[in-house]
Amino acid sequence: MKFEKFEITQFLNAARGLYDAGLFTGIDQDMIDQCAEMFRICDLWKDARRPFYRLYPGYISIVEKLDFTKIPWKCSIPLSTIALELPETLDYIVEGLPGYSELHVRSMLVHCDAAREKMYAILYGFREGEEPTNSLLVDVLQTGEDGKYGLITKLVLGLQLVQDEPDLFKPVLLRRDDGKPATDALIQRAIRNGVFGFEVGEMLPTREEIEEMRKDGEYQEGEKSPHFRTSYFGLRWTGPNRRVPKIVRIKECLVGFKKISTIPTGYYGKEGE
Repeated sequence: MKFEKFEITQFLNAARGLYDAGLFTGIDQDMIDQCAEMFRICDLWKDARRPFYRLYPGYISIVEKLDFTKIPWKCSIPLSTIALELPETLDYIVEGLPGYSELHVRSMLVHCDAAREKMYAILYGFREGEEPTNSLLVDVLQTGEDGKYGLITKLVLGLQLVQDEPDLFKPVLLRRDDGKPATDALIQRAIRNGVFGFEVGEMLPTREEIEEMRKDGEYQEGEKSPHFRTSYFGLRWTGPNRRVPKIVRIKECLVGFKKISTIPTGYYGKEGE
């Protein structure tokens, strides 16, 4: 599966050059402050060796259905500044951004400012018929007119719910090390060579894939005959008084085992003890 890397575009680099040279004039102060914050976030990301998360469709399928307005959040993500890469199969369009009628988002750079309890994103995408561009800062924690969070917010806040679930995170290794166990040595070798990333939810099926498995008889639900249910990930309330929400792995189990009656034996001669 292909993902779109976050890029700092030529336009943003050119704006940075004007800003550093003191030539940012003729625009309003709020715009200057936003651009300065974008430049700072990009610097933090580069200083951290450009960490990234590749978000697989199965992970996106889980978090887009959650109502985060009912989940107490904290301004925390696994890394304070990370790039989130989206799969090429997802055409996510954001409307209403300053200067854009609509933007096809391909990836984003997210920064968590815990001191101010703010979380921002710089989007990377394109408008129809135009070159890729970076958006101005997006307030990740802002709700829409309906009082609900959009997909960008859910993608970011969802990382808080899964960051303690190691089965969902797979370190990205160098191509030469593909197929090898992700040892600390191989992870560090990848980071030294400019690859500091994780794949999130690669093994999770999407809702469409689950429907296909149901049609093929590979997935059971409801009150049916006894069967073995494979593991999956779901939202559960954990911790003291069950106040801490997390997406956790639900272990495989036998469903409907009480329906299983004693199976007659002895039809093929005497059986071993």
